[in-house]
Amino acid sequence: MARGAAVIRRQGKGGVTWAIKFRDAEGRHVWETLGRSPAWDEAKAQRELGKRLDTVERERWRKPVHVTFGDFAERFRGDYLPGRNLQPSTLIDYTSTLRCHLEPFFATSNSPRSSQATSTRISL
Repeated sequence: MARGAAVIRRQGKGGVTWAIKFRDAEGRHVWETLGRSPAWDEAKAQRELGKRLDTVERERWRKPVHVTFGDFAERFRGDYLPGRNLQPSTLIDYTSTLRCHLEPFFATSNSPRSSQATSTRISL
């Protein structure tokens, strides 16, 4: 087994939870919660860890980089939409939905619109 890789058993209020930790191809720590008992046990978690380590070794798997919704929306608008051969009205609708609804909702918490959207959602 790779150095630093482990199966972790955590006892909590809701019962036993199983997790694994290992390093990706770039050496970054990866922690992944697998699930609760009885669906998961130590043997099943060990097998899953082995699969993850095999993927790291064979495919040089790397932990996904954190992407904000704003960055994703920008890439979606610039890379995905132009190549889809969409009707102009559909393109306008998708762009408008992103700009007017989704981006304000998922904006960072220091944005004034974001706090309004969050408080509105909580109060409903």
